[in-house]
Amino acid sequence: MKSTQMNYSHILITRPRQEALELADLLAPTQAEIIILPAHTFHAVKLRPDQVAQLQTGLAQPGPGLLIFTSPRAVEFGLSQLPPDAVRRARIAAIGPATAALLQQAGIEVSIQPRQGYTSEDLIKELVLAPPGAGMAATVFVLAAPGGRTLIRDSLQAIGYSAHTLVVYESKPAALDAVALSAIEQARFILSVWTSANAMTALAQRVPAACWRQLRTGEWLVISDRLVELARSYNPAKIHTSCGPANKDIAAAVRTLFLPRSKTVLPRAHG
Repeated sequence: MKSTQMNYSHILITRPRQEALELADLLAPTQAEIIILPAHTFHAVKLRPDQVAQLQTGLAQPGPGLLIFTSPRAVEFGLSQLPPDAVRRARIAAIGPATAALLQQAGIEVSIQPRQGYTSEDLIKELVLAPPGAGMAATVFVLAAPGGRTLIRDSLQAIGYSAHTLVVYESKPAALDAVALSAIEQARFILSVWTSANAMTALAQRVPAACWRQLRTGEWLVISDRLVELARSYNPAKIHTSCGPANKDIAAAVRTLFLPRSKTVLPRAHG
């Protein structure tokens, strides 16, 4: 990413609220006004008894089965729903460092994660190195959200795994805060931070037209090449990329664009 040293008036953060607040703290040295506008909230989806039984049966097969956690939220909402004995028997895969860190905090050993990167494609590269018959059992359970990418499951089925998806959480549209929307409309030069294709698509459809036009006149910071491609379809003034999805990576990327001190516009509490 090339440093442009721009003097942004505002930074928009669209991460879920807690992650957004943590990122806002890291961006406190900037002179921009920080706008927090989460695209989604996340909620647990309870596994059915038959799904838990299928999991226990699948992981009881000879050789260790495999549990794949596709996001930090899959850990947050899924791990507590899994029988502890089944988790102990399984090998554990994490899609990236943030997911692996949450599992390790819970005392779960992660045996497979991408050596580089944090996408489905990066994890698949590791998994195809050990297809069924090469020391790993053929039964895999992918913990995910509904409507997400099926690339991991489909790719594993193609090389001989019996792969199943367990939906353990779902996203719902977050309330759009009027104060945050007003701040976007009044922004002189805004940098928008995008960490999710779903967030980008959802806010493009939901924010008022004047707000979206304002965002497109500013610059965007995204976390992956896949998001670069989606961002191009919206034609912002310029697209930057960070070296990773963690808040520290994003903050470091912002610091290469400009430095200095901020105030935060928080969404009002709803409900």
